[in-house]
Amino acid sequence: MLGIPVLQAYGLTETTGICTLDDPRVPVEPGYVGTVITGIEMKLGENEEIVVRGPHIFPGYWNRPKETARVLQDGWFHTGDQGEVNVRGNWRISGRIKNLIILNPGITSRLNRLKRKSRAFFLQRSKSWLSGMGGAICVR
Repeated sequence: MLGIPVLQAYGLTETTGICTLDDPRVPVEPGYVGTVITGIEMKLGENEEIVVRGPHIFPGYWNRPKETARVLQDGWFHTGDQGEVNVRGNWRISGRIKNLIILNPGITSRLNRLKRKSRAFFLQRSKSWLSGMGGAICVR
């Protein structure tokens, strides 16, 4: 509309800048945050968690060795973000690990996905509730 290209990127404070960036020379894919920039490695870990490695990763949290050990493992920074990567190498951020719930041993579900499915299932009722794990969710 304004004639200004708008590019998406992905990065965190712990990565001291961006990890991915849309390439202005190719059409942007809505909902994706671009491809990995040069010198950085990204992959999907357990539960589709995005893990990142490269010279840009922070050395650790100040005076918090336990938290640092939790997120930095074998040179990989565990972001806590969930994502996916398509065949073109474009990344999509799809959720947070903290929003994952365990339904049965070994079976996990994203809370947002469960809410959407529950909302569709209970559409004919005025109010329905999901409860567990110390909280309740109203599905309208």
